[in-house]
Amino acid sequence: MTNVQQVRTLMVVDRSPATLASMFTETQGRGLSVITADDPTIALASFEHAMPDVVVTDLYAPDMSGLTLARQIKARCPSCPVIVITELASEEAAIQALRAGVADYLHKPVSADMLWSAVCQTLKTIPQYAESVPGVERVEHLLVVEPEPAYVEQIVNVILSTIGVPIPEPRRGHLRAALHELLLNAVEHGSLEMSFRAKQDALANDAYDRLVEDRRRDSSLSSRRVRIRMFYARDEKMLEFRIADEGKGFRWKTLLKRERNPVGSGYGCGRGLFVAKAFFSDLSYNDKGNEAILRVPVL
Repeated sequence: MTNVQQVRTLMVVDRSPATLASMFTETQGRGLSVITADDPTIALASFEHAMPDVVVTDLYAPDMSGLTLARQIKARCPSCPVIVITELASEEAAIQALRAGVADYLHKPVSADMLWSAVCQTLKTIPQYAESVPGVERVEHLLVVEPEPAYVEQIVNVILSTIGVPIPEPRRGHLRAALHELLLNAVEHGSLEMSFRAKQDALANDAYDRLVEDRRRDSSLSSRRVRIRMFYARDEKMLEFRIADEGKGFRWKTLLKRERNPVGSGYGCGRGLFVAKAFFSDLSYNDKGNEAILRVPVL
Protein backbone atom coordinates (compact mmCIF):
# COMPACT_ATOMS: atom_id res chain seq x y z
CA MET A 1 0.00 0.00 0.00
CA THR A 2 1.13 3.56 -0.70
CA ASN A 3 1.69 5.78 2.32
CA VAL A 4 0.62 9.41 2.53
CA GLN A 5 3.02 11.39 4.71
CA GLN A 6 0.97 14.55 5.16
CA VAL A 7 -2.46 14.40 6.78
CA ARG A 8 -5.06 15.16 4.12
CA THR A 9 -8.84 15.35 4.21
CA LEU A 10 -10.97 13.05 2.07
CA MET A 11 -14.69 13.68 1.53
CA VAL A 12 -16.72 10.61 0.51
CA VAL A 13 -20.21 11.14 -0.92
CA ASP A 14 -22.41 8.06 -1.39
CA ARG A 15 -26.06 7.18 -0.74
CA SER A 16 -25.18 3.77 0.74
CA PRO A 17 -24.48 3.75 4.52
CA ALA A 18 -22.56 0.50 4.07
CA THR A 19 -20.30 2.08 1.44
CA LEU A 20 -19.66 5.14 3.59
CA ALA A 21 -18.84 2.97 6.60
CA SER A 22 -16.54 0.76 4.52
CA MET A 23 -14.63 3.69 3.04
CA PHE A 24 -14.32 5.32 6.45
CA THR A 25 -12.91 2.11 7.94
CA GLU A 26 -10.54 1.34 5.08
CA THR A 27 -8.93 4.79 5.06
CA GLN A 28 -8.43 5.10 8.81
CA GLY A 29 -4.82 4.94 9.91
CA ARG A 30 -3.52 5.78 6.44
CA GLY A 31 -2.79 9.46 6.98
CA LEU A 32 -6.21 10.71 5.95
CA SER A 33 -8.94 12.54 7.80
CA VAL A 34 -12.26 11.28 6.41
CA ILE A 35 -15.63 13.01 6.30
CA THR A 36 -18.75 11.51 4.72
CA ALA A 37 -22.07 12.67 3.26
CA ASP A 38 -24.97 10.69 1.82
CA ASP A 39 -26.24 13.40 -0.51
CA PRO A 40 -24.50 15.80 -2.97
CA THR A 41 -26.45 18.80 -1.66
CA ILE A 42 -25.33 18.11 1.90
CA ALA A 43 -21.77 17.56 0.68
CA LEU A 44 -21.68 20.90 -1.13
CA ALA A 45 -23.08 22.71 1.91
CA SER A 46 -20.22 21.39 4.07
CA PHE A 47 -17.50 21.58 1.41
CA GLU A 48 -16.30 25.13 2.04
CA HIS A 49 -16.12 24.57 5.80
CA ALA A 50 -14.32 21.22 5.51
CA MET A 51 -12.14 22.18 2.49
CA PRO A 52 -11.22 18.56 1.69
CA ASP A 53 -8.12 17.79 -0.37
CA VAL A 54 -9.93 15.11 -2.41
CA VAL A 55 -13.61 14.33 -2.99
CA VAL A 56 -14.88 10.85 -3.90
CA THR A 57 -18.51 10.84 -5.03
CA ASP A 58 -21.00 8.40 -6.46
CA LEU A 59 -22.40 9.44 -9.83
CA TYR A 60 -25.95 9.35 -8.45
CA ALA A 61 -27.59 8.05 -11.61
CA PRO A 62 -30.01 8.69 -13.21
CA ASP A 63 -30.04 12.40 -12.28
CA MET A 64 -26.21 12.57 -12.44
CA SER A 65 -26.15 14.85 -9.37
CA GLY A 66 -22.66 13.51 -8.60
CA LEU A 67 -21.43 15.25 -11.76
CA THR A 68 -23.25 18.42 -10.76
CA LEU A 69 -21.43 18.25 -7.43
CA ALA A 70 -18.10 17.79 -9.25
CA ARG A 71 -18.74 20.88 -11.38
CA GLN A 72 -19.75 22.95 -8.37
CA ILE A 73 -16.65 21.89 -6.44
CA LYS A 74 -14.36 22.71 -9.37
CA ALA A 75 -16.00 26.14 -9.65
CA ARG A 76 -15.42 26.83 -5.95
CA CYS A 77 -11.98 25.29 -5.66
CA PRO A 78 -10.28 24.44 -8.98
CA SER A 79 -7.37 22.73 -7.22
CA CYS A 80 -9.57 20.14 -5.43
CA PRO A 81 -9.63 16.85 -7.41
CA VAL A 82 -12.83 14.81 -7.63
CA ILE A 83 -13.04 11.04 -8.15
CA VAL A 84 -16.35 9.72 -9.49
CA ILE A 85 -17.57 6.16 -8.80
CA THR A 86 -20.40 4.74 -10.89
CA GLU A 87 -22.19 1.58 -11.96
CA LEU A 88 -22.58 3.01 -15.45
CA ALA A 89 -20.10 1.76 -18.00
CA SER A 90 -21.21 3.95 -20.88
CA GLU A 91 -18.75 6.02 -22.86
CA GLU A 92 -21.11 9.00 -22.67
CA ALA A 93 -21.03 8.97 -18.86
CA ALA A 94 -17.24 8.86 -18.89
CA ILE A 95 -17.06 11.80 -21.32
CA GLN A 96 -19.42 13.83 -19.15
CA ALA A 97 -17.29 13.08 -16.12
CA LEU A 98 -14.13 14.20 -17.89
CA ARG A 99 -15.84 17.38 -19.07
CA ALA A 100 -16.81 18.05 -15.45
CA GLY A 101 -13.09 18.03 -14.63
CA VAL A 102 -12.93 14.83 -12.58
CA ALA A 103 -9.50 13.42 -11.76
CA ASP A 104 -10.53 9.75 -12.03
CA TYR A 105 -13.54 7.65 -13.00
CA LEU A 106 -14.01 4.27 -11.29
CA HIS A 107 -16.57 1.53 -12.05
CA LYS A 108 -18.37 -0.35 -9.29
CA PRO A 109 -17.69 -2.63 -7.55
CA VAL A 110 -14.62 -0.79 -6.26
CA SER A 111 -12.32 -2.63 -3.88
CA ALA A 112 -10.64 -0.87 -0.96
CA ASP A 113 -7.24 -1.31 -2.64
CA MET A 114 -8.53 0.15 -5.91
CA LEU A 115 -10.01 3.17 -4.16
CA TRP A 116 -6.92 3.74 -2.06
CA SER A 117 -4.69 3.53 -5.13
CA ALA A 118 -6.85 6.10 -6.95
CA VAL A 119 -6.81 8.43 -3.95
CA CYS A 120 -3.03 8.18 -3.61
CA GLN A 121 -2.47 8.85 -7.30
CA THR A 122 -4.77 11.86 -7.07
CA LEU A 123 -2.98 13.22 -4.00
CA LYS A 124 0.24 13.28 -6.00
CA THR A 125 -1.32 15.74 -8.44
CA ILE A 126 -2.24 18.28 -5.74
CA PRO A 127 0.16 21.24 -5.77
CA GLN A 128 2.22 21.57 -2.61
CA TYR A 129 1.83 24.59 -0.41
CA ALA A 130 4.66 27.03 -0.94
CA GLU A 131 5.30 26.90 2.80
CA SER A 132 6.39 23.25 2.49
CA VAL A 133 8.70 23.71 -0.53
CA PRO A 134 12.37 24.36 0.32
CA GLY A 135 13.83 27.49 -1.27
CA VAL A 136 10.54 29.35 -1.74
CA GLU A 137 10.89 32.74 -0.04
CA ARG A 138 7.99 34.70 -1.51
CA VAL A 139 4.80 33.91 -3.41
CA GLU A 140 3.00 36.47 -5.57
CA HIS A 141 -0.22 36.26 -7.57
CA LEU A 142 -2.12 38.83 -9.62
CA LEU A 143 -5.75 38.67 -10.70
CA VAL A 144 -7.27 41.30 -13.00
CA VAL A 145 -11.07 41.05 -12.96
CA GLU A 146 -14.11 42.76 -14.44
CA PRO A 147 -16.18 44.90 -12.05
CA GLU A 148 -19.14 42.52 -11.93
CA PRO A 149 -20.66 41.79 -8.49
CA ALA A 150 -21.96 38.40 -9.66
CA TYR A 151 -18.36 37.18 -10.08
CA VAL A 152 -17.16 38.11 -6.59
CA GLU A 153 -17.89 34.82 -4.83
CA GLN A 154 -16.10 32.70 -7.43
CA ILE A 155 -13.15 35.09 -7.50
CA VAL A 156 -12.78 34.78 -3.72
CA ASN A 157 -12.85 30.98 -4.11
CA VAL A 158 -10.00 31.21 -6.61
CA ILE A 159 -8.01 33.47 -4.28
CA LEU A 160 -8.37 31.04 -1.38
CA SER A 161 -7.35 28.08 -3.54
CA THR A 162 -4.18 29.77 -4.84
CA ILE A 163 -2.72 31.64 -1.86
CA GLY A 164 -0.07 28.96 -1.34
CA VAL A 165 -0.36 28.43 2.42
CA PRO A 166 -2.84 26.41 4.52
CA ILE A 167 -5.40 28.46 6.46
CA PRO A 168 -7.27 26.51 9.18
CA GLU A 169 -10.91 27.04 10.10
CA PRO A 170 -12.42 29.25 11.43
CA ARG A 171 -9.74 31.69 10.25
CA ARG A 172 -10.29 30.64 6.65
CA GLY A 173 -13.97 31.55 6.99
CA HIS A 174 -13.04 34.93 8.44
CA LEU A 175 -10.66 35.57 5.55
CA ARG A 176 -13.33 34.58 3.04
CA ALA A 177 -15.79 37.06 4.57
CA ALA A 178 -13.21 39.87 4.66
CA LEU A 179 -12.07 39.36 1.07
CA HIS A 180 -15.66 39.12 -0.15
CA GLU A 181 -16.61 42.44 1.43
CA LEU A 182 -13.47 44.28 0.32
CA LEU A 183 -13.71 42.99 -3.24
CA LEU A 184 -17.42 43.79 -3.45
CA ASN A 185 -16.68 47.33 -2.27
CA ALA A 186 -13.97 47.70 -4.91
CA VAL A 187 -16.37 46.51 -7.62
CA GLU A 188 -19.56 48.33 -6.63
CA HIS A 189 -18.45 51.54 -4.98
CA GLY A 190 -14.99 51.82 -6.50
CA SER A 191 -14.80 50.94 -10.18
CA LEU A 192 -18.57 51.22 -10.81
CA GLU A 193 -18.94 54.33 -8.58
CA MET A 194 -22.22 53.02 -7.19
CA SER A 195 -23.32 55.10 -4.19
CA PHE A 196 -24.69 53.52 -1.05
CA ARG A 197 -28.08 55.19 -1.55
CA ALA A 198 -28.31 54.17 -5.22
CA LYS A 199 -27.59 50.55 -4.28
CA GLN A 200 -30.14 50.53 -1.46
CA ASP A 201 -32.83 52.09 -3.66
CA ALA A 202 -32.14 49.55 -6.41
CA LEU A 203 -32.34 46.63 -3.97
CA ALA A 204 -35.61 47.96 -2.54
CA ASN A 205 -37.11 48.20 -6.03
CA ASP A 206 -35.73 44.90 -7.35
CA ALA A 207 -33.60 46.86 -9.79
CA TYR A 208 -30.08 45.99 -8.63
CA ASP A 209 -29.16 43.97 -11.73
CA ARG A 210 -30.32 46.81 -13.97
CA LEU A 211 -28.27 49.30 -11.96
CA VAL A 212 -25.15 47.16 -12.35
CA GLU A 213 -25.76 46.76 -16.08
CA ASP A 214 -26.23 50.50 -16.52
CA ARG A 215 -23.01 51.26 -14.66
CA ARG A 216 -21.05 48.67 -16.64
CA ARG A 217 -22.35 50.16 -19.90
CA ASP A 218 -21.33 53.68 -18.93
CA SER A 219 -18.54 54.64 -21.34
CA SER A 220 -16.55 56.28 -18.56
CA LEU A 221 -16.61 53.08 -16.45
CA SER A 222 -16.77 50.18 -18.92
CA SER A 223 -13.01 49.75 -19.29
CA ARG A 224 -12.27 49.74 -15.57
CA ARG A 225 -10.88 46.69 -13.83
CA VAL A 226 -10.14 45.56 -10.28
CA ARG A 227 -6.68 44.19 -9.48
CA ILE A 228 -6.09 41.74 -6.66
CA ARG A 229 -2.48 41.15 -5.67
CA MET A 230 -1.59 38.41 -3.20
CA PHE A 231 1.78 38.09 -1.49
CA TYR A 232 3.19 35.61 0.97
CA ALA A 233 6.53 36.36 2.65
CA ARG A 234 7.85 33.17 4.19
CA ASP A 235 10.27 34.82 6.59
CA GLU A 236 7.53 37.13 7.92
CA LYS A 237 4.83 34.43 8.03
CA MET A 238 2.52 37.03 6.55
CA LEU A 239 -0.13 37.06 3.81
CA GLU A 240 -0.84 40.39 2.18
CA PHE A 241 -3.77 41.20 -0.10
CA ARG A 242 -4.04 44.41 -2.13
CA ILE A 243 -7.40 45.04 -3.79
CA ALA A 244 -7.25 48.09 -6.06
CA ASP A 245 -10.10 49.63 -8.03
CA GLU A 246 -10.05 52.47 -10.55
CA GLY A 247 -12.49 54.70 -8.73
CA LYS A 248 -12.12 58.04 -6.99
CA GLY A 249 -11.31 56.59 -3.58
CA PHE A 250 -12.80 57.67 -0.24
CA ARG A 251 -11.84 59.03 3.16
CA TRP A 252 -11.29 55.70 4.84
CA LYS A 253 -9.62 57.06 7.98
CA THR A 254 -12.68 59.18 8.72
CA LEU A 255 -14.98 56.25 8.11
CA LEU A 256 -13.08 53.96 10.48
CA LYS A 257 -13.59 56.45 13.29
CA ARG A 258 -17.36 56.14 13.00
CA GLU A 259 -17.78 53.39 15.55
CA ARG A 260 -21.54 53.73 16.05
CA ASN A 261 -22.73 54.31 12.49
CA PRO A 262 -20.21 52.91 9.99
CA VAL A 263 -22.75 52.55 7.19
CA GLY A 264 -24.31 55.48 5.45
CA SER A 265 -21.45 57.43 3.94
CA GLY A 266 -21.76 58.61 0.37
CA TYR A 267 -19.21 56.03 -0.65
CA GLY A 268 -21.20 53.32 1.10
CA CYS A 269 -18.40 50.91 1.94
CA GLY A 270 -18.89 51.09 5.71
CA ARG A 271 -20.27 47.60 6.22
CA GLY A 272 -17.58 45.85 4.19
CA LEU A 273 -14.75 47.76 5.80
CA PHE A 274 -16.02 47.09 9.31
CA VAL A 275 -16.61 43.38 8.64
CA ALA A 276 -13.02 43.02 7.43
CA LYS A 277 -11.67 45.11 10.31
CA ALA A 278 -13.59 43.00 12.84
CA PHE A 279 -11.68 39.90 11.75
CA PHE A 280 -8.29 41.39 10.89
CA SER A 281 -6.94 44.50 12.58
CA ASP A 282 -4.18 45.13 10.03
CA LEU A 283 -6.38 46.74 7.39
CA SER A 284 -5.64 50.04 5.67
CA TYR A 285 -5.93 51.82 2.34
CA ASN A 286 -3.58 53.83 0.18
CA ASP A 287 -3.67 57.64 0.40
CA LYS A 288 -6.28 57.96 -2.36
CA GLY A 289 -8.52 55.34 -0.80
CA ASN A 290 -8.88 53.09 -3.84
CA GLU A 291 -6.62 50.24 -2.74
CA ALA A 292 -7.39 48.09 0.31
CA ILE A 293 -4.34 46.54 2.03
CA LEU A 294 -5.10 43.54 4.23
CA ARG A 295 -2.30 41.79 6.13
CA VAL A 296 -2.99 38.39 7.68
CA PRO A 297 -0.47 36.61 9.96
CA VAL A 298 0.06 32.92 9.16
CA LEU A 299 0.55 31.00 12.39
